[in-house]
Amino acid sequence: MCSVSKGTILRDPRPSDVVGIVDIYNHYVATSAVTFNEKPWTVEATREWMENHDNTGPWQMLVVAEAVSGEPVSGEPVSGDILGYAFSGAFRDKDAYRYSCETTVYVAPTVTEQGIGKQLLGDLVHRLRAVGAHRAYAVIAVPHDTSVALHAVAGYKHVGTMDEVGHKFGEWRSTELWECRLA
Repeated sequence: MCSVSKGTILRDPRPSDVVGIVDIYNHYVATSAVTFNEKPWTVEATREWMENHDNTGPWQMLVVAEAVSGEPVSGEPVSGDILGYAFSGAFRDKDAYRYSCETTVYVAPTVTEQGIGKQLLGDLVHRLRAVGAHRAYAVIAVPHDTSVALHAVAGYKHVGTMDEVGHKFGEWRSTELWECRLA
């Protein structure tokens, strides 16, 4: 366990988290351009992906936000619900990039803008520093003011724009590259 705040605990992933992670991610695949994936994740593929995120190095970090309190109140999360997750992966696959990583954060659509993304990204950055990562990068589909603000608060700086790099939902989409200096 990493930290606890108002009804939320941040912790290492468990195999039982796979369905919650898939549900959150697939919501964004189907409804938004924040991810450029157009195909939903499967439980089987996500389980394998999670096994490779063992929190041993900059390319394998995964932290989960779990609801720890509350009686069910008209659609509000209950204890055990996965509220979001943050992870790191390879920035590029060449050896010299081994101290850099790409970071990603997803929060359940029912609890956005409640500070969970900030907690997750802050915890992930802390973990990356602890394992000796040098730089973390985030690729943010724009416009996305919430994600831009989240990364700025976590210490990321805008370092570049890729204009119309992706095509989703019948529109060209641009991304921004944000960098966090960890060391």
